[in-house]
Amino acid sequence: MRESAASASGCSNFPAWVLLDTVAKIGRCKNETTAQGTTSAGLHIEVSFELVDPPGLSRCVIYCPESDLTARNSKTPPSPSPSACITGADGAFLLVRVFFPERDGRPMFTDVFVYRAGPGTPSLYLLPQPYPVHLLSNYVGVLSCGGGDASEHCLVVVPERWIGPDHRLMYDLQVFSTKTQSWSTKDARFDPTKVFSVAGGSLAWVDVRSRILLCKEVDDDPEMLLIQLPALMGANVQEFGVDSDDCSPPMDPIRDVTFRNGRFRFIEMESLVLLSDSTSQRPWTAAMFERKVCSEDWERCCSVDSNDLMPADSCFPYLFPEIYDYEEKKLTLNRVVSFLPTLDQ
Repeated sequence: MRESAASASGCSNFPAWVLLDTVAKIGRCKNETTAQGTTSAGLHIEVSFELVDPPGLSRCVIYCPESDLTARNSKTPPSPSPSACITGADGAFLLVRVFFPERDGRPMFTDVFVYRAGPGTPSLYLLPQPYPVHLLSNYVGVLSCGGGDASEHCLVVVPERWIGPDHRLMYDLQVFSTKTQSWSTKDARFDPTKVFSVAGGSLAWVDVRSRILLCKEVDDDPEMLLIQLPALMGANVQEFGVDSDDCSPPMDPIRDVTFRNGRFRFIEMESLVLLSDSTSQRPWTAAMFERKVCSEDWERCCSVDSNDLMPADSCFPYLFPEIYDYEEKKLTLNRVVSFLPTLDQ
C-alpha cells in the first residue's frame, strides 16, 4: 500500500509506502491518519493507522466506543474471526469492512467504508445500502479515479456472475462511485469472435472490440490472462465507438487478430470517409501491431495507405472497370469499399 497520509497532513514522519496488515486492530489510535464517520446504525467510528517503515507491518486501528467492538476486544478473549479487515487498496483509498456483533437485541450487521488518506484531512465514507450480494467477499476491488494519490474519487467494483438465458455464465460489475454517490450496474461484456491455439499449449479467445482472453497451460495448471487491444483509430471512433446505450457495432469489418512466430498480431483498417458519404473515392489506411504474450504494450510495426497501393501489371483496365479512375487514367483501390482485413496464420 502506498500511504498518502504523509502528504495529506504535511507530516514528514510517514514512510512513502507501507506493508499493511489486512486484519484490523480494535482499539484507539488518535493521530494524523485518523478519519471519523458514522455507521449505518448511527454509531461513531474512527479509523486510524499505526505506520512503520517496511519491512515492518503497519496496522489499521478501528475505534467504535458505542458498539460491542471495543468492549469485546478488551473484556473477552479475541475471536478467531476479525471484527474488521482491509479488503482493497489503491492510491489514497482503502476499503474497510467492519463486522458489528449482535447486542441488546440489535441484530448483527456489516458496514463497508471507503477511507481516503488525502489530500487534505483523511476522510471516512460509509457505502450506502443495500449492498450487492458479493460486496462482503474478498474479491472486491477499489480503483482510484485518475491522479493517483491526489485523486478525490474512487470506484468500488464488485463482480457478480449469473446464468444467462442461453445457459452461459455471465458477469456484471456492480460499481459504486464516490463522485456520484450511487451504485450502477455495468455489463462486463466479452463476446469472442474467434479462437485459436497459441504455442505452448494455450488457447486464445478474441473479442476484436477490445481484448484477448488467453488460457495458458490448458492441460496442466490453467492460468487466465487478459490482453487489451489497442484503442480504436481516430476515424473509426464515430462509426464503431460505443454509443449512448453502451453498444457498439461488430468490428470484424475493420479488425483482425492472429498469432504467429511467438507474437500476437493485430490489424485495423481506418476509412478516411464515412460509408454514408456520397463520393466515389473510399481511401483507407491500415496499421498492424505486434506483441509477445509477456509484453506490456503493443508495438506498431507497419502501416499502409490505399493511395500507395498499385495493381499489378497483369491487371488490365478493361478487366476491372469498377476500379478504373478515368480522371487519373489508372486503376485504384479507392473506388471500392474495402473491409474485413485478414492476417495470415
